[in-house]
Amino acid sequence: MRPVELRLRNFRSYFGETTLSFRERRLLGIVGPIGSGKSSILDGIAYGLFGKTPTVARSTKTLIHQRADDAAVALRFEVGDSLYEVVRSMRRRGQSQHALYRLDADSDEPAQLERLTGEAEVNQRVVELIGLEFDAFSRSVLLAQGRFAEFLRSPPRERDAVLKGVFGHDRIDAMREVAKERGRQAEADAEKVAFQVQQLEEKSRRLVEARAELVEREQRVAALDKAEPELQALDERLQATREELAEIGRRRTVLESVAEGLPDATSTNEQLAAVETASQRREQAAADLGDANTAADKAQSALVIVEESRGDLEKAGDLVAQLEARRAALKAAREAHAQTTGNLATVTGSLATAGDDLTTLRSTAEQATAAMDEARSDVVAARTAVHQAEHVDMAAAIRSELTSGSVCPVCEQDIQKVPPVKSGSEVTAARAALETAEKSAADAEKTSKAVAADLAKAEAALAGLTADKERLQEAETAAVAKVESEAAACASLESDLAKLLSEKEDFAKVLESRRQTAAAAVAAASEARKRADAARATLDEAVAAEQAAAAAV
Repeated sequence: MRPVELRLRNFRSYFGETTLSFRERRLLGIVGPIGSGKSSILDGIAYGLFGKTPTVARSTKTLIHQRADDAAVALRFEVGDSLYEVVRSMRRRGQSQHALYRLDADSDEPAQLERLTGEAEVNQRVVELIGLEFDAFSRSVLLAQGRFAEFLRSPPRERDAVLKGVFGHDRIDAMREVAKERGRQAEADAEKVAFQVQQLEEKSRRLVEARAELVEREQRVAALDKAEPELQALDERLQATREELAEIGRRRTVLESVAEGLPDATSTNEQLAAVETASQRREQAAADLGDANTAADKAQSALVIVEESRGDLEKAGDLVAQLEARRAALKAAREAHAQTTGNLATVTGSLATAGDDLTTLRSTAEQATAAMDEARSDVVAARTAVHQAEHVDMAAAIRSELTSGSVCPVCEQDIQKVPPVKSGSEVTAARAALETAEKSAADAEKTSKAVAADLAKAEAALAGLTADKERLQEAETAAVAKVESEAAACASLESDLAKLLSEKEDFAKVLESRRQTAAAAVAAASEARKRADAARATLDEAVAAEQAAAAAV
């Protein structure tokens, strides 16, 4: 903000119209004796911008010249490339007028591009334009005598706000907030990518398991292909045995026809009976071998089916173990989410209470500030009363030397009648009133500072609770994401198990039943092989016995 022109009318010590131009001046000094109106110029600038001065906050009508009933201030100033003019007027009786104009040029009759009226609206717009509120302006730009030390003693928070507003450093805070927001977004994106990577790793692991299962099945097929020639050889051996038995039957028939001519019928009958018995044993052994081979084939078929499903059972076992771990993790995540939600509710309640307390302290602080401003106004009024009383006292001293018909040494006019002389006790009373007002102002200022300290502590506590709430909200979001992630993992594992086991519930029980069935199939196949081997050995013995009996015949 750069002032261009100040126009005063009946303002403080300036009676009538007064215009001060600041055009084409980079450095300006205002000098003059005490009481010549220097402070009135600075008060005119402050009143034009904010509708009050550092010494007069509420009783602005005391700014009207003693010999006038109204006053006005017009301040034309620049902000960047724009030109503005604020006009304020006041009356001893009646409402004050406030207006702000944006002008097209610095001329005697400029065009008005914008117009704003109303004290609150004008004050708010001025603060937005120059970037400073009245207190900050009074403590940094327009410092009355002795007020610079007050600026230095202000709390760091207030000094920082003033300096940031003056030098534009508040943009750094905005940039910091933007950076924090982008950082939080980047963390969310990173977490999403990590979750996608985890899914890809799970799919890769499943692909490796599927490839291993394919290799195992190919090996089982190769083993069956390898065993096929042995089965064919067994079939050929069985066929040869049957043909041999048929040949033996034919030979027995021939021998029976020849036996009639043989001597020693008793011996021959015994031998033939032995051959018959051996043949029956051989036929029974062959039948037992056939039954045993059939049972072995069935057991082997069942075992092949079991072996084919062994990979699925092992995979299902791994999935069941993973599902139990995931369900435990889901339970823990839900408990953590419930704990975080409870903590967030507690902090939210504390934050609401702290907000109410802060509102009460702010109201108290405003009241203390208003009382301090009023006390300061009373001090100014008391000082004015002392000044006037002192002037009256000096006038009384002059009146005591005046006589009718002489010339007044002050106004150089002929004295028609000497005015009466007033008592000097008014000066003493005015000074006592000033002392009382100054003490009240000091007490009010002390109270305002104490309330401001309490307000700063409450604001710090509120900021801490706000930070805790934000942290717990982030933790709650993370807990919800964890619960959803674990629930999705459990659902995926349950779906895979349902496909493998064709069941929807109690996967562990179904898996154990399948394992027991597989173990029983393995045991049955082993027992069937043992029975087939035993039947084959019995058949071999029967064939050998039959051959020996035939040889004896």
